[in-house]
Amino acid sequence: MYLYELIEKYGKGASTEKMKELTMILSDFLAPMKKVHKEKYWALMRDVFGLLNDSHYDEAFAMHDVGNIEYTDRQGQKRKGAYWTLEQVKEATKDYKFPNGTNDYDVFVAANIMHSDLCKKFDDKQILDAMYS
Repeated sequence: MYLYELIEKYGKGASTEKMKELTMILSDFLAPMKKVHKEKYWALMRDVFGLLNDSHYDEAFAMHDVGNIEYTDRQGQKRKGAYWTLEQVKEATKDYKFPNGTNDYDVFVAANIMHSDLCKKFDDKQILDAMYS
């Protein structure tokens, strides 16, 4: 039997309190994974967060993902982390009209990922325009 089958079978109609208790049991069980299998833990957290948050970023996930970006810049230097800060991205994209529901952290992540992918060939404005497209 899989966990989802157990929850599907016995969780229907369960009270909010029982579901909260279930969440705490699972959280306590998974806590050691955060240190031992960090990548798998964050993948699980991302999947759960994405499901609950309609696949939009919040500060914690944005900073985690951007903090782990690795790339080589135009000068051949290995880099890790954000190229732009959240405030720089907000200022640079203030005139862009993003789809409803897009938040500042979504744009922050997208801009920094695009920079890491395109910085060898394009300038900042071109990168931001490509991200917007």
